[in-house]
Amino acid sequence: MEKLILEMMEKMTTGFAEIKGEIAGIKSEIVEIKGEIIVMKGEIAEIKEDIVVMKSEIAEIKVVQAEHGVKLDRIELSLEGIREQAAASAEDITGLRLVHKKE
Repeated sequence: MEKLILEMMEKMTTGFAEIKGEIAGIKSEIVEIKGEIIVMKGEIAEIKEDIVVMKSEIAEIKVVQAEHGVKLDRIELSLEGIREQAAASAEDITGLRLVHKKE
């Protein structure tokens, strides 16, 4: 009976040692995972900073596009005015030629 008790105690001791080893392995994995999470949080923070920069650049691009749109509108209006002046000048020149030919 004593032998049986000793065998059972030895098995329990061995079992506890195995469990302690597994727990140590799990704790090591947890530490590793926590380290990876810290790295990922840093990467996420960098991505968020990049997004803020991109949003700022997009806003600047929109402002520039709006400015170019206004400039383009002004250029189109100027061209339209020049065309009207050219057409009026052409009519004046044609009218002068007709008057000149009649004389």
